[in-house]
Amino acid sequence: MLALPSPHPQWVTDGEDARRLADYVLSYERTKPLLIITCRNDTGKPGIDPDIVAALTGDTLDIAVCGPDAAVDDAFNARVNGIPDAGDIRTAPNTAASYGVYNGAIRLYPAHSGLSPHPGAHDAAAEAPLYYADTHAQREHMLEDLTARLVNAGLLRRTPRSDAISHAAARLDERDRRANDIPETENRNPAHVIQSADQVRELTDLLRSSGRMMPIVVVAQSVDSTQPFVDTDLISNTLHDLALVAVLHSDEAVAEFKRRMPRPSWVFGNAGRVFPTGTAWDRPDTPPRLFLPNKHVSRMLLTNLMMKDALINVADTLRELSAMR
Repeated sequence: MLALPSPHPQWVTDGEDARRLADYVLSYERTKPLLIITCRNDTGKPGIDPDIVAALTGDTLDIAVCGPDAAVDDAFNARVNGIPDAGDIRTAPNTAASYGVYNGAIRLYPAHSGLSPHPGAHDAAAEAPLYYADTHAQREHMLEDLTARLVNAGLLRRTPRSDAISHAAARLDERDRRANDIPETENRNPAHVIQSADQVRELTDLLRSSGRMMPIVVVAQSVDSTQPFVDTDLISNTLHDLALVAVLHSDEAVAEFKRRMPRPSWVFGNAGRVFPTGTAWDRPDTPPRLFLPNKHVSRMLLTNLMMKDALINVADTLRELSAMR
């Protein structure tokens, strides 16, 4: 069920929640701006990644994602535009889709904007800007305009640097390409298998580099195991543009890793850690979280937990970039 306001993007997947979302848009009690992202009709995926938008904007606005069924957009648009029956707002007679959003487009609904239940009463376009996210330029414009509006409203301290915006837009481009062009079953970006001491030295040098901009997932696989305790290839394919994944797959590799790394950060046996960017994790009191196999926890759940840790670090890094001048 839709739960707004929320610090996390909310998915709207049925007509009931879509109508509830429309009521929330029109409510004078809404105190935060609301960004609605829709899914493309051809892919069923959002026009822009809501997690990256949330990382850049922090807790300054609510984010809702409508889809993947286009009927969700239609239900929202009908309700927000005052059409009694949830039809397709694009073909409804004598009705301008003043507040509508659909097919991969994005719309920002400012808080306390004075939106009326009667959309014809005033120009809604100026109050609820519509964005498209089909190209890199459109995505950059969307992120620049959105963050500028949040700054002007006093909700965001400063506009993110242009390189942070471009970096985020580029990540969105890559994710969009992968979502549309690469079959889900294709192992395009397998995890790096580390077996020699030389490979471990390269890995640990990278781990301890202060300039590293990606988290690194390190998983040890014991020699008697047929596979790592988490799905490292799935993590690598899902996060390949956001994080690196390495598997220590020999006694030599594990021994060298233990020799070169501080004890609180060791990885051996069947275990794993997500090493965040920077070097703060290198302090004895802040080692990266240790993940271990557990008979009560499925392999997929452990995989998802490690991916979540990596994504949280990516979001933190993007926030730091956006705060830099």
